Amino acid sequence: MDSALIRPAKINHVVFCDLKNPSDTEAFIEDCNTYLASIDGVVSYWCGVHAEYGRSTVDSAYDVGLYVGFNSDEDYENYVIDPKHVYLVDKWKPQFDSLRIFDVLDEPNIGDLTQNGDLQ
Repeated sequence: MDSALIRPAKINHVVFCDLKNPSDTEAFIEDCNTYLASIDGVVSYWCGVHAEYGRSTVDSAYDVGLYVGFNSDEDYENYVIDPKHVYLVDKWKPQFDSLRIFDVLDEPNIGDLTQNGDLQ
């Protein structure tokens, strides 16, 4: 891998949301931008909609995708319980048709992981 590439975060939290009412997309994105991006410990962030480039292999089955990056387990754990995150989830949870959530560890020394996923 090219060492000049930007690696925005060690822990990458990616969420794909299907809303019960897709017309709520803009309001949901606005709330995500307001509440999530400003949480202490967030080092990278984006939120948006599917970009259509005519590729049949790209999954477009979501209304909003968002990404939040952290550099430590503690920052991620604090994010989960932060009042802004809790408020956003509580406010929007009734509006979700489904969520797909992925946590991706960008750890160059992946062989140092224990069996339960924690770093040694």
